[in-house]
This record gives sequence, structure tokens and C-alpha cells, in this order.
Amino acid sequence: MSFGGPATLGQVVSLSVECGDCGRLRWRKPHEFYRMEGIAASTPLADLGVRLVCSACRAQGAEGRNIVIQAAFSCENDRLAAEAWRLNSREVHAAG
Repeated sequence: MSFGGPATLGQVVSLSVECGDCGRLRWRKPHEFYRMEGIAASTPLADLGVRLVCSACRAQGAEGRNIVIQAAFSCENDRLAAEAWRLNSREVHAAG
């Protein structure tokens, strides 16, 4: 699957979701996010990141919004295209 814009949820095989405040890290599969309202395979990863919160930080009274997402792409071409787009937009974090 090739693209010319931001990386989408449907282009990844898994996501690393990390809280930048407490360091909590979870690996998630894309299908785990589809139950969220408004989330589909076409959802840009940058849009997904702003919707997530850290439950551990929230439980301690913090905002829990410092979420970093890194994607493991299903094919090398998708990873390279997302990295090139990130360099142009500075909105997507792509991991190899």
C-alpha cells in the first residue's frame, strides 16, 4: 500500500504507544483502536496520538496527554514514504 500523505493506521502492523511523562509503554495492534469512535484504517497516526491519554498518569491526577506513537509498518515502502512525509511535515514519528 503506497501513499503520498501522512501515515495511516491501516498501513501499520503494530504501534508503540508511550507516555512521555511516566514512560509507560504498550504495543498495540491497529484493530484495537477501531472500537474508538471516529477511528478507521484511514485515520492518520498524528490524529490518533492526540486522542490517546495515559491511564496511569490520569489515575495520579495528571493530564496524561504526552503520548508518543511509533509505527511498525507492514512493508518497507510504506515506512520510507512515511519517513519522507515526516521530514516534510514534522508530524509523524516513523520507526523502522
